[in-house]
Amino acid sequence: MSAAAPSLEDLARGVNRVRLGVLGIVAVSGLLLFTRGTADPTPLAAATDAGVTTVVVCLALGAIVLRQVASRRAAAPRTRVRALVGTYLCAGALALTGLAMGLATGDRRRGLAYALAAAIFSLGRPGLAAPAPPKGRP
Repeated sequence: MSAAAPSLEDLARGVNRVRLGVLGIVAVSGLLLFTRGTADPTPLAAATDAGVTTVVVCLALGAIVLRQVASRRAAAPRTRVRALVGTYLCAGALALTGLAMGLATGDRRRGLAYALAAAIFSLGRPGLAAPAPPKGRP
């Protein structure tokens, strides 16, 4: 026996819950960084800093690419839902990376910049309407 597939409205509600959860993570990360960061940060080793920067860039690019996939009207609704959830997960990971960097090094500005980028990637949500009909057909 297989369960009935969730409707598009159920999927949209689930995506919205994920988005709100990520926005909560972003807000908590930003508040913690704002209150606990120091004005005199401790620098990381060059290799560690380069590794963290690479991870941050990959998370940001992942969020951008997944957002583009989710915005395509020709994509199937389930593909769009998966892409949106991936976008929000990349944004949440970006905020948590900023929190970890900010608390580990005391660099409040860098951590807040990562949290701000995560907030930008989390804001706005493309509608999950049915796919557009093929061109040339009514």
